[in-house]
Amino acid sequence: MAEPETIIENKEPAEEKSLSEKAIEIKNIQDRMEKRREKRHRNKIISVAVLCSIAVLGLYFGGVKFYDNHFCPGTIIKGIHCSNMTLDAAEEKIAQRISDYKYYVKTKSGTEEIIGKDIELSCNSSEAAADVMRRQNPWIWFLSAAIQDNNISLEVSYNEELLYNKFKALSCVQETEAEIRSSIDNVVFNEETHTFIYTYDDVAYASAPQEALNKAKPQIVDRDKTYTYIKNDINSLKKNLNLEYKGCYINIEADVGMSDLLNRMNKLVSAKIFYKNDAGEDVAYIDAGSINQWLTVDEEFNIAISKEMITEYVDALAVKYNTVGKERNFKNSLGQDITISGGDYGWIMNEETEEQIIEDTINKGETIERKPEFKQTAQVMGTSDVGGTYAEISINEQKIWFYKDGNLVVTSSIVTGNPYLGNQTNIGVYKLKSREKNAVLVGADYRTPVSYWMPFNRGQGMHDATWRGRFGGQIYKGNGSHGCVNLPLSVAAEIYKNITVGDPVIVY
Repeated sequence: MAEPETIIENKEPAEEKSLSEKAIEIKNIQDRMEKRREKRHRNKIISVAVLCSIAVLGLYFGGVKFYDNHFCPGTIIKGIHCSNMTLDAAEEKIAQRISDYKYYVKTKSGTEEIIGKDIELSCNSSEAAADVMRRQNPWIWFLSAAIQDNNISLEVSYNEELLYNKFKALSCVQETEAEIRSSIDNVVFNEETHTFIYTYDDVAYASAPQEALNKAKPQIVDRDKTYTYIKNDINSLKKNLNLEYKGCYINIEADVGMSDLLNRMNKLVSAKIFYKNDAGEDVAYIDAGSINQWLTVDEEFNIAISKEMITEYVDALAVKYNTVGKERNFKNSLGQDITISGGDYGWIMNEETEEQIIEDTINKGETIERKPEFKQTAQVMGTSDVGGTYAEISINEQKIWFYKDGNLVVTSSIVTGNPYLGNQTNIGVYKLKSREKNAVLVGADYRTPVSYWMPFNRGQGMHDATWRGRFGGQIYKGNGSHGCVNLPLSVAAEIYKNITVGDPVIVY
């Protein structure tokens, strides 16, 4: 078999690619590779994002479920952190805080405490915590720390009487009250300002600057301010009070009690009472100069007005106003200036009523002008109190004059009491006691009817004496009356018609 013929193709060699074409081809390959990498990266990011979203949603819904029966982050009930706690756990924590509560008062000399149990401290923890749990929104638990209301209402209660007693028992308060009690002696009356002031014995510091002097003064606790801080702090369950830091130390004169004492005392001494007569002239007056001496203060800052000293003042005032029994200068109908004393006519001040009015006026701090209250009055105020209507009887002259509003109405001879039988008519200035027609005068050995009876001194009085044929002269010495003033009938009638009960009858 013949061998096949070998055919050899004679190909022309391929053209070699240019460098630029090779570069483009490489670039295309690189672009395809980069796109495949970016696609893998995007897919990876999407996968991570999906996984993260699943995780976040899981965390969120897990939180929603958790905070459905737990307190959200940031929950603070009256200063007590309750975040992430169940209701029972929070109530227990609050109850324990209340049970263990102690309040500390830091003073200059140490620290004192008030224990919650000693003041029966309690709170509505169950109700308050349950209310917080009801009001919280677990769907926004992740925002609660930012929006949570930290001032959750928790009503704290305690026995205020026990708290006040504990406050009063604090050493700093006890020392303050002792210092204040001892400082009452430093309250003095300033004669220039007519006010009470608190003084400090600064003789030892006379050359010191005012700042040094203020520091040298005794420092006390401002009780009102301190007690207010304590109550507010306990209501908020705070635990500490630094008296110096809070500015609770003051000088004694700045104490509310001392300031109140000075105000009350100065109100009392601001009172003024001006006593006047009928002419509007000053008879006497009461002002700070006398009132300040009537005041006393006890250790509890109670102010008393001395009733004894008011009585002494009113006694002296009565001497100026009372005229009963006093000597009176009198110009008689004969033109003579005489002095008369005795009798019951005149002014008698009602001292008991006046004492009460003085005390009431001082307590009110008022300024008034007044005439005193009187038990008995006269026609005119003053030592010359007889006025213009009166009966004038002269024993020596055996005469009577009756004046009405300064005008002589009638004058007559009379017969007065027999001095030799001890029946003399008593001298003095008397007030007419009554007026009576057709009276019967009764004595040990007589019973005498008269038409006009005008008594002025016990059984002595003016009346008609129709049994007498004459009057005047010396009849009274041998045939005088039993003490009465015997008048002619017409004279008795005229006087009776014009005289009034209470009018003065002057016998001299």
